[in-house]
Formats: sequence, structure tokens, C-alpha cells
Amino acid sequence: MLSPIRFFYLLVLYLLCVENISAQQGYHWINPAGGNWNTDGNWSLSGYPGSGDTAYIDLNGTYTVTYNQNFASVAAVYLGASSGIQTLINPGNVNGATGSVTIGANGAFIHTGGTYSAPSVLNYGTVRFIGTSFSFSPRIINFDSVLVVASSFNLSGGLSNHDSVFVLTGSLNISGTDTSYAGAFLVSSGATLNFNSGTHTLDASSTITGAGNVTFNTTVNMNGTYNIAGTTSSTGGTTTFNGAPGTLISLGDSL
Repeated sequence: MLSPIRFFYLLVLYLLCVENISAQQGYHWINPAGGNWNTDGNWSLSGYPGSGDTAYIDLNGTYTVTYNQNFASVAAVYLGASSGIQTLINPGNVNGATGSVTIGANGAFIHTGGTYSAPSVLNYGTVRFIGTSFSFSPRIINFDSVLVVASSFNLSGGLSNHDSVFVLTGSLNISGTDTSYAGAFLVSSGATLNFNSGTHTLDASSTITGAGNVTFNTTVNMNGTYNIAGTTSSTGGTTTFNGAPGTLISLGDSL
């Protein structure tokens, strides 16, 4: 039979282990109807993710989580489950993530304003930037799709594109230095893709196509297929087309 003192120490040890395991597990979303980030009861642990916590929006099903106010720095955010569509929308608040935001195949990240301090966004799902004029500072590493529906969207952290970027309306203004884009940029009629600063090298498997416009304001090395029906212009830096014969199909109206 355990003595009271021994039982007490074992109980304390057990509680410390449970607390440590809970901390390692992080906060997991548990409300299948979706809801606000800061609602107690939507998460597997008490309260909601805050400073130093890791948030997992990985409950199966189709729902939307709204990042509804400014919060302290979370350690990281993981979005996406094995089935359904899990959407995280930021309508204009500050997300102080100190680690990366990772979007799984079934995750949809919608940004209509606000700011992020995360060093990068790793995307295997869908990223949508919707709104008027705003900026986004984290670097985007894209392995699926990025959609821009904004009058002017400034991507200051850089973009490594390994799949598809759709500039549907307005302008996508890319800054930062990237060594390789292995994906496709599709620019719709009336929309504009701007390479604003840094050095951008697009490899042989990359494409820039569409009825829209492209402006080169910095050093760009294009080694893939270029076929723009709108206007191609250069206002600074050096643009070099190094693709194989037949890859430079159309510069559009002017250069």
C-alpha cells in the first residue's frame, strides 16, 4: 500500500507528465461547425492558442475558422485535415506567428487584410489573397495554388513557385530574391504581374502565360516559356530570355 507522501509525489509527477504531453500536442480544432479562433470550447485544450502555442486546424470536415482579432505570437499554425475543406480566414487582424504557417492539401488560407509575422508560408493547398491594396511579408513556398484577386497586392517576402499562381484581377507585385520558380504564372486579362525588386530566376520548366500584362522592374532571368498576350514592359534592371527555341512565344503589345 502506498504511503500518503509517496502517493502525493506520484500524483504530482503524473500531472506534470500530462501537462507536458498536452503542451507537445498543441491546440487542435474540435468544432465541426467552424467558428472564431478566440472562442473557448473550439479547441482541444482550455482557451485558445496564444503566445508560444501551436495551432492545428486538422479536424475532418468542411468548415471555416475566422481569425477574428489580434493575438499574441503563436509558435506555428498547421491547416488541413485528411478530408473535407478546412478554411482559415483573416479579415484584417494581426497574426503574430513566430514559426511557419503550413497549409495541407485540404487547407484553404484566405487573407483579406491584416499582417503576419511568420517567416514563411508553406502551401500544399490553396492560398487566396482577396481585397483592395495590402501587403504580405512572409515568404511563400507554393506547391499547389495561389490566387490573387486584389487591386494591388505586395508580396515583400518573396515567392518560390513550384505549381500555379493565378493573377486574376489587379496586380501582384513581387519583391525579394528567389533562385528558382518551377511553376506557372497565369495572368488574366486586365491583371498585371510585376517583378519589383530582387533577383528572380525562373527555370526551364516555368511558364508565364495569359492575356494580362507583365512588368519587369528588376533583374529577371526567364529560362522557361513566355507567352503574354497583353503588354510586356521593362522599367529597370535587366530581363533575359534564356529559354530553348520556341519558348519565347509572345511579348504582347510592347517591350
